[in-house]
Amino acid sequence: MNEAAAHYQRAIQLQPDYAPAYNNLGVLQRAAGQVDAAIATYRQALALKGDYPDAHYNLANALLAKNRPDEAAEHFRIALQSIPDSAGAANNLGVALSAQDRPDDAVAAFRAAVAAEPDSALAHRNLADALSTAGQVDESVTEFYKAMALDPKDPATPYNLGVVLLEAGRNADAVAALRTAVALAP
Repeated sequence: MNEAAAHYQRAIQLQPDYAPAYNNLGVLQRAAGQVDAAIATYRQALALKGDYPDAHYNLANALLAKNRPDEAAEHFRIALQSIPDSAGAANNLGVALSAQDRPDDAVAAFRAAVAAEPDSALAHRNLADALSTAGQVDESVTEFYKAMALDPKDPATPYNLGVVLLEAGRNADAVAALRTAVALAP
């Protein structure tokens, strides 16, 4: 990390208007747990190149990590304008919208993530969670099963499914799902 960061800092010294160097330095800072520094560095990249989708995406993720979902959602949306098929940006926009208690908007974002990457168990599970929050239990259950088929070793999916089924009064199905979760993570 230190050597790579030093190289990016040197690149910035040599070419202070080179936005990718700031973005990449921010990636290193975030990986090192320096989220506030990364946020500042991503903002420097965007000051130089406002239409830089990678910097918007990285800034949004850092803001989400700092529990600032409103700001994060704004930057995920900007990134998606340039890279509309980004499953990661759509999924993380859904996470930010869920954190803002906007389940219907989160459902739309997670649907976009699933459309962009149909084999993403995470996108299906997040869509299932958002559908459940939005009161669409049957479709939620369907999405949980899709996520489980894509990643049968993830205990979180059958656990979340079990909770949704329990809340819906489908106790026998809930017990089966929860047993699967316990078997995966004893």
